[in-house]
Amino acid sequence: MDTDVSSLTHKGRLTGPLATRLIGRRPLITFVTLGELTQWAEIRNWGGPRRQELADWISAIPVLPADEAVAATSQRAASPTTCLLRR
Repeated sequence: MDTDVSSLTHKGRLTGPLATRLIGRRPLITFVTLGELTQWAEIRNWGGPRRQELADWISAIPVLPADEAVAATSQRAASPTTCLLRR
């Protein structure tokens, strides 16, 4: 999941066709999304309990490390012309 989808999923606000498409699938995030979600909590001055809740949520989701294959797949998944989630 990219950062936007991860954020909406975490908040319980992901709806529509994308939410339907994710039913029964195991979510994965890249190290970039992990960094962005962590930065988001920092920028918004989240307190300890809220940060812990995010950390607990993230701990249940595998984080893909950086390599060329992950970068290429992430790019294809995000591209409007080749979006993997629309297939």
